[in-house]
Amino acid sequence: MQAGNEASRAKGRTTNTGRGSRRERIAATRRKIVRAAISEFAHHGFDKASMHRVSEVAGVANGTVYFHFESKTGLYLAVAQHASEEFHGDVARFAATPEASFIDVVDRELEYLRRNPEIDAILSSLRGTHPRADADEPARMLEAARVVDGRLVDVWRRWIGDRRTDGNASARYGENLPRVIASTVSGLLATRSIDPRLDIRAPLADFGTLVEAALGGSA
Repeated sequence: MQAGNEASRAKGRTTNTGRGSRRERIAATRRKIVRAAISEFAHHGFDKASMHRVSEVAGVANGTVYFHFESKTGLYLAVAQHASEEFHGDVARFAATPEASFIDVVDRELEYLRRNPEIDAILSSLRGTHPRADADEPARMLEAARVVDGRLVDVWRRWIGDRRTDGNASARYGENLPRVIASTVSGLLATRSIDPRLDIRAPLADFGTLVEAALGGSA
């Protein structure tokens, strides 16, 4: 009886390990596809991106890409999600530090995008102009853009924090201020993506002076 129980438990452990390994393999394959797709969408845009090229770079069958992502739009949304998470994770942590000034956070954003041009390209494609998609897909594209916008707002919400207000500023501005900041910064980043020669840091520094004055801080 005891031997039977031991055998049953051993079988259960083997089954669970097998399931875990399968889940890990599926997750690893999905990550490979997303990494390949980041480069594909960044260099070719949504319309000219090829699912076949993604499968070749990822080293998987074309059908495997469609197993994980039902369409090119679905893959693009996963890429946009990944790009915004990477950007937000880096910048938001920095923005929450007490010593970070407005222009410090802007510089962090610009430096991150300079070091990660493919993620910059993906995020740029979601600023203002959304990629074309099938007739039933635009709502999903807009939702992805809202998620990215929400993460940008969160960066500035973290930067503002209670420590930066003069006591009445929170009540005066509420959630509007981080949204206004995010919209202004995002708009200038979009301008920069159109013409990289443009210097957007100077106008952002002037804008930051106004923001910090409104919050009772120093520029």
